Amino acid sequence: MIDAKEELTKSEFASIRAPLRAAVFEEWYFRKAALEEGRRRRRTEEEAEREYEREVEREEKRQQSRDAFRNWIRDKRKEAVKARKEGDKKEELEGADREDAREARRKRAEEWLEKKKEEGRRARERARAEERKAEEAEEARRRKREESERKFDDWQKKSIQRHREERRSRREEKEEVDRKKREEEEERCVLGTTQMVATVKIWKNTFICFFFGPGWPPTRPRSRSGRRRRRTT
Repeated sequence: MIDAKEELTKSEFASIRAPLRAAVFEEWYFRKAALEEGRRRRRTEEEAEREYEREVEREEKRQQSRDAFRNWIRDKRKEAVKARKEGDKKEELEGADREDAREARRKRAEEWLEKKKEEGRRARERARAEERKAEEAEEARRRKREESERKFDDWQKKSIQRHREERRSRREEKEEVDRKKREEEEERCVLGTTQMVATVKIWKNTFICFFFGPGWPPTRPRSRSGRRRRRTT
């Protein structure tokens, strides 16, 4: 029955203790492994999602830069067309000024391109730095996870070794107790056999004395030399 209390003897408890502990440990281990696998999968999915978002953001920035550059080129072309039209009207009076303005526009365009290149280079460096930081953080998490797994494996091996040693010690103690019991039983058997043999001899002598007298069995007479005479037929 469930929730029913039942008294167990020490031997019964010892017989179910090791399987019970192994079952509890196995349940805890697989539950921990399932949780760790779920966390690892979630981390992988979150990292993939963050990487996708970063890639989308970088692509949007590149697209914005291209659009801004195209808009700037279009505006500059419009300005150039407008300036050329105005310059045609004032070509004779402002020839030198027009050349200076063209050179200034060219310089400003070159400066703008250099500035955009520098901004792009810095953006790429920041992206690479962020990627390196993310890789370092992932490596640190991986090392920490491997260290935790190694510690858990060491603890598991030590626990299993300790359980084996305890079982071997209990088995050796039980064998020693059984051997002592067998020796005591053998000693009791030998002692009982000796006592029984002595009792049989006592009863035999008592019976002989009762029926045949105390001088039974008769002894052969000795000669003067001290030797027993040979029985003549």
